[in-house]
Amino acid sequence: MNDKLLRAFPTVHMEYVDRKTSDHCLMIIQGSMTDDRYGPVPFRFLNMWTNHVSFQDCVAKVWREPVEGEGLWRLAAKLKKLKVVLRIWNKNIFGHVGNTILDLEGRVARLEVQLQGNYDPDVELDFLVTKAKLAFWEQNEEARLAQMAKKKWLDEGDQNSSFFHAVTTIRKRKAVISSMTLMDGRVLNSPDEVHLGAARHFQEFLSEGRVGVHVDMSDLISEEVSEEENQALCRRPLAKEVWEAIMSIPR
Repeated sequence: MNDKLLRAFPTVHMEYVDRKTSDHCLMIIQGSMTDDRYGPVPFRFLNMWTNHVSFQDCVAKVWREPVEGEGLWRLAAKLKKLKVVLRIWNKNIFGHVGNTILDLEGRVARLEVQLQGNYDPDVELDFLVTKAKLAFWEQNEEARLAQMAKKKWLDEGDQNSSFFHAVTTIRKRKAVISSMTLMDGRVLNSPDEVHLGAARHFQEFLSEGRVGVHVDMSDLISEEVSEEENQALCRRPLAKEVWEAIMSIPR
């Protein structure tokens, strides 16, 4: 780990995640740094909220509450009130999803050990219920991470070969100049002709001895400074004026 990363994150914590389907262990590096953010934390809607059974009831309850105003003002007031309620609801219902998953994984492991040592139908029922809860929270965590990493675009965008090639073809067509019409009427019909024509144009434009036509714009510029003001501005200041200017500066 280089010095630049250590300066950016004074405290670094590393841990390995238990292997499940792969023969590799995922290592998670968490770095803590000073929070220099100013102002309120921006509101972010998480797609995993819609998987919970109480989400729609929570939204409907807030949306039915009366607010003052009409039109868009009323809509903005409802959304502002809903934002506050959803933050509290998320903290009470979801909390820290990572900690919940760790607790459920530990409970599944303990129940599995009990079943292997001494089979009990009640323990097996508890094991299946806990495993279903673990699958639910893992699905929520996957949805949250996918939303953060924009996994949907990676899965349905560039990896979709037909869509990817169509986007690439359109970008290439927009980036290539296939023809060009010059001011004298000549048409350059191939990329090679366009390249040579552009090189020839700038070679002539930047060559020595080129005479440029200077446009007289004096009629468009009005005199804002009188002749007396111009003489006063151009004359050398007196020692008294310099002294008065210096003494007028605050300490």
